[in-house]
Amino acid sequence: MIFYSLSEIYSEKQSVLSRLQKSVTGLSPEQLVSHPQEGRWSISEVLEHVLLVDASLLKLINALLGKVENAGTHGEPANAFPMDLRALVDQSNKEKYIARENAQPTGKVSASDSLRESERIQGELLSLQPRLESIDLSSISFPHFALGPLTLGQWFAFIGIHEERHLRQIEGLIASKEFLQTR
Repeated sequence: MIFYSLSEIYSEKQSVLSRLQKSVTGLSPEQLVSHPQEGRWSISEVLEHVLLVDASLLKLINALLGKVENAGTHGEPANAFPMDLRALVDQSNKEKYIARENAQPTGKVSASDSLRESERIQGELLSLQPRLESIDLSSISFPHFALGPLTLGQWFAFIGIHEERHLRQIEGLIASKEFLQTR
């Protein structure tokens, strides 16, 4: 996956969240909380995890953005593009990660609440666009616990990549024979 602009990252992120919402439309409350596969999260728990990560990444992006702005290192905004994330996507597709404690679902947040809150966060991310466009997104980085250092631009793109990963997880759960038996 290669991004050529911040607008492209936004568009991909919005598309993924929309597809995530559509993937669970029409599922019963029982289906959303069922655990069709032993040791795996329910759909509702996956959505809660996505929300927890989205909220955490919004805070990180705000913090990194503030540091760049406070340092006055605005630089040339185009420096971060094109942004080639194919290696990051490939690595994340090959590996299974254990979510950190602060990203573990509690099971106490409904699927609809998780989606609604993720949509609110998406609005907040959208409001950052003018500020993000005014800086060099590659001028600051912060380490991901498994993927290593990511620039501010890569962190921003990572949100949609993470959501896409869990959209595929939900689609896999829905397609499983165990899930089909819950209908």
